[in-house]
Amino acid sequence: MKKLVILLLALTLVSVSLAGCSGANTQPKPVQNQNQNQTNEQPKQQETKAKVFKVGQTVRLGDYYLTVKKVDLNPKYDTEMWKPKEGKQFILVDVLIENHGSKPKDYNVFDFTLQDKEGYTYEETFDCSIEPELSSGTLQPGRKVRGNIVFEIPKGDSGLELIYQPDWFSSGQVIVKLTE
Repeated sequence: MKKLVILLLALTLVSVSLAGCSGANTQPKPVQNQNQNQTNEQPKQQETKAKVFKVGQTVRLGDYYLTVKKVDLNPKYDTEMWKPKEGKQFILVDVLIENHGSKPKDYNVFDFTLQDKEGYTYEETFDCSIEPELSSGTLQPGRKVRGNIVFEIPKGDSGLELIYQPDWFSSGQVIVKLTE
C-alpha cells in the first residue's frame, strides 16, 4: 500500500512538471494585418508590464488567436427571465477564438475573467444567457468559434479588462481593455 501511494505521488509530480513546461513561455503578440508595414526590429527584452490590447484587435497566444468583436454595457435580455441583482448590471462580451495550429485545441468559457480597475475579478454569470453563447469544446486546426460571454458587475464599474488564459499551466494570457 505504501509503495502504491509513493508511486501515485511520483506520477502526479511528473505529470504536473511536464504540463507546466508545455507552454510556460507563451506570450501574447498582436497579429499584424497584411496592410501594416513589417519591420525588422530586434525583439526588446521582456518587459515587466503586461501588454494590454484593444477591442477589435486580433491577438495571438500560441496557436490561439483571440478577437474581442464587441462589448455591450447594456445588453438586451429577457427581463422576465433574466435580471441583474440589485445594484448590478450585465455586460456582454462577443469573442472570436481561432485555432491556427496543426492540432486540435480546447476552448472554454471558464478561460475568461473580467477584472475592474480596483482588481476585482468576475466570472461568467449563469443568471443571464444571451445567444449565441460561448460554451466549451474542441477547435480543429483552421477552425474558429464565436460567442457571447455575459458578466454581472456593479453598476457603473469602470476600467474593465477581459483576461483570456486558455492554458492553466502557463502564465501566458491576453488582456483586452473593454472600458476606460
